[in-house]
Amino acid sequence: MQRAYERRDVEIKGPGPSSDKHLFAKIARAALGMGNLRDGGYVVIGIDDKRQTAMLPGLTEVDLASWLNYDNVADGLARFSDPPLRFDVAKRSLSSGAEVALLRVEEFEDVPHLCTRDSGLDTTRRGALYIRSRKSPATTEIALSSELRDILSLSTQKALRDFVQTAGRAGLTVSERQAGADSYLERLDRAWDRPGRDVEVIRSVDKVRSRGHWEIHVRPAVFEPDRVPYRELEETLTSAAVRLRGWPMPFIDYGRDMLRGTDWIGNDIDEPPTGRYETWRFLTDGEFAQLTAVAADWGHKFVGGEVPKGFASVVTVVETVFLMTEVYELAARLALGAAGADPMRVEVRLHNLAGRALIPGQVGRTFMLPYKAPQGESVGQVGVYPRDELVGSASALAVSACEDFFARFGWQPNRWEIEAVQNQLKQA
Repeated sequence: MQRAYERRDVEIKGPGPSSDKHLFAKIARAALGMGNLRDGGYVVIGIDDKRQTAMLPGLTEVDLASWLNYDNVADGLARFSDPPLRFDVAKRSLSSGAEVALLRVEEFEDVPHLCTRDSGLDTTRRGALYIRSRKSPATTEIALSSELRDILSLSTQKALRDFVQTAGRAGLTVSERQAGADSYLERLDRAWDRPGRDVEVIRSVDKVRSRGHWEIHVRPAVFEPDRVPYRELEETLTSAAVRLRGWPMPFIDYGRDMLRGTDWIGNDIDEPPTGRYETWRFLTDGEFAQLTAVAADWGHKFVGGEVPKGFASVVTVVETVFLMTEVYELAARLALGAAGADPMRVEVRLHNLAGRALIPGQVGRTFMLPYKAPQGESVGQVGVYPRDELVGSASALAVSACEDFFARFGWQPNRWEIEAVQNQLKQA
């Protein structure tokens, strides 16, 4: 909110009680748009548009209580949507001191949500299909063929993933054979280290690499230089982006100019308040690569509070499981689009291990002793997966990758322990 503009998966609405019919209709419209967005989104209730950067005024105690009455809000939203929206609502206290209601709307399950109610005042229209526009972060009716294609593509991919999972349980596969040479590294090096006006880009990459960071690669196992037409790069990645928590993967910052090379696009993100430093590239050969700083190495607070005695920094179980889950979900989505092939290669690696401890990063949980990072500069997991396995079992593959990663620190939990952390992300 401090950026003074909304994101595609976040819409801000002013203060008032849930009994305010006009306000409720506006929030229902926003919720419908979020429900038709991949991974859903958030509606923040209680912040005036003109005071967004100040994050004010917030909700009164009485108004907040009206929005936290789940049954009443669910009944009201059900009057606007078919099928019904899936959502949660919670109170959030902002750094400005304001208290708001946060409506977290889930992506539609099988078919998109249609509006079922005319509310007047040009707020909602019966029969309308509301979406979050790509042109600007606003909830609008579908007006362009490209917007309709987004919805149809999402519905088709959901049905395809269901089919692949069902086929897998029946012992069937839907894979294809591919062959070719691998020249990814040379192209990616050029994308990271462009000359000329991109000195700032190089500094951004070097900044992330200067401390602990995650290195992520998702790509087809077989190299094809022009697998994704250049004009389709942004659309392909945007459609695959994973929004399971407040910070998506990748974070495509529409408030800044997209970085562009001859065969790639990218963003460099520098967010000191949240400890978010990352840079990503997406290439026409289908490779997605991202460097993400370990937030704790930049002074960002983490659950547990302190670095264990005798260590220089930490990596948390929660951070690792969340990241692995997002990476494998992104890989599954890319596998179904223009950047996909059979098989797909996924690599997640943590760099700068010296003096690093593994800690839970969960409220109420500690290790008797912290687990020490292995010897070496980096530790990671690399896997090559048939497309049908990746698409049908992304979450399970992420858990397996976590098991292998944690074992290198000397921690070998039960598989269900990792799955429990993963479920926290899915239910966030």
